[in-house]
Amino acid sequence: MALRRFWPSLGRGSEMSALEKVKESLVSLVSSVDEVSVRRLVARAEPKDLKPIFRKLLEDFKEDFYLDFLAVVDYPDEKQIEANYNLWFYSLKTILSVKFRLSRDNPTIDSIIDLVPSAVFHEQEAYDLMGVSFSGNSNLKRGFFVAEEAQGSFPLRKEDAKEA
Repeated sequence: MALRRFWPSLGRGSEMSALEKVKESLVSLVSSVDEVSVRRLVARAEPKDLKPIFRKLLEDFKEDFYLDFLAVVDYPDEKQIEANYNLWFYSLKTILSVKFRLSRDNPTIDSIIDLVPSAVFHEQEAYDLMGVSFSGNSNLKRGFFVAEEAQGSFPLRKEDAKEA
């Protein structure tokens, strides 16, 4: 199979499951890692551990994963916003969602653009549409995704959606 040249483990059994490999890598940095479906893992962690998690994944998995997308979910009743970093692992053929809960009043988390440069676009979108700030990202500005007339609000937050 031609793809084996790029992914030697393709089509072969491995001694550890994707869940076991990710758990082993992140055991000291996350509160939990669960397999929620086939090829889908969910980890929960504290915001302060975002950069250490990405450093550890880069150390253990090198360039075998990429940031697929950053999804931000608003929980107004809980006064929280959840940042979900979704990573695709090539050799594991698995997606990992790492979830961080942030205060809705001041949703701030470290930027990872120094570790994963492509995160700049994901962080800009989360900032402009949901109001999540990323410490260390000096490129954040309003108006990248949101029209000028919508400035002053965050259109994907639930109270703004109700007003629309």
